[in-house]
Amino acid sequence: MNRQETGGRKVSAKNFWRALRYVTQYWQLKVVVTLVVFNTILTMFSPSIIGSIIDVVRAVASETYFIPTKGMGVILYRILAPFTNWTSLTLNWNLDTATLGVFAFSLIFVAAITSLFSYIQRYLSAFVYQGAEFSIRNDFTTPSLSSPSASTTSRGRVSSCPGRRRTSDSSAGFTG
Repeated sequence: MNRQETGGRKVSAKNFWRALRYVTQYWQLKVVVTLVVFNTILTMFSPSIIGSIIDVVRAVASETYFIPTKGMGVILYRILAPFTNWTSLTLNWNLDTATLGVFAFSLIFVAAITSLFSYIQRYLSAFVYQGAEFSIRNDFTTPSLSSPSASTTSRGRVSSCPGRRRTSDSSAGFTG
């Protein structure tokens, strides 16, 4: 990054670690990272499920048996084979029709779970962001009693110029 991209400010590792300290104190961030990993893994299955559905339809149309031969389709078939067998026996369907039904249902299931994970990620990310923002704002605007710009009023409340500046900056739309 050059200075033009950062608005003329110097970006350093020290500032990065300082900012990271405000975020890492939240357990919700760990949940968000875990959900991102699971969501990514589940999203990788969707194209393979669609490909397997196409292969099953092709097998049913040509009146042959569906046998997965390569890639993620083999892994998915091994995972979903017990459900396929159960569906075939319970509903009295032939194996390829049961395979098609299970793969179609699994595609809907993966879409629903990834949507739920995405919602939870956004909610927890907003929670972490707001908590970190609150901590940064408090650390920035809370004057220490030894500060020369802080003065104590007659009732013992601390009055400081940065507090007034903060409200005028936030009302003017200042964000950085």
